[in-house]
Amino acid sequence: MFRRPPTISGLNYNSDGYYEISNKAELLAFADYARSNSTEGLTFRLTDDISLTKSGDSSNWEPTNLSGTLDGGIYDENGNLIGNHTISNLTINNSSKDQAAFFQSITGTLKNVNLTNLFINGKSLLGTLASTNNGTIQNCAVQGTLIAAVINSSGIALSDNYGTLTG
Repeated sequence: MFRRPPTISGLNYNSDGYYEISNKAELLAFADYARSNSTEGLTFRLTDDISLTKSGDSSNWEPTNLSGTLDGGIYDENGNLIGNHTISNLTINNSSKDQAAFFQSITGTLKNVNLTNLFINGKSLLGTLASTNNGTIQNCAVQGTLIAAVINSSGIALSDNYGTLTG
């Protein structure tokens, strides 16, 4: 039986079976949806590189959860992976924040995403990709600054990993 995908304000669901994320507004729409809804069984695909901040924009990223799939892969006409899309300028600047990361928790799959020029300043349980991973993180790369107020409470990619980390 075909399950109709939910309508997500600000995102386009295409005929290939995934939601397209091509700019900052669409990434924020995805995050807003994921903060109050499960993404389990849903696929989201980055279709372009995205910069989260512009000059003079001091807004902070609010971590969300991922129970579905977020794929940043660049594919050729045969479906072969030829590169990754990049999310740049992610900022979390709150020295009293626990579990500061792109995702607070992953129980689904994050793959083929690069994070560059990120800045995360938080209290404890910090990571760049995720604070806690119970899912799969595959073929992702990070570059930036991570500052923890509590020593030994953070990791480059994740604070706690109970899932799979490959590539």
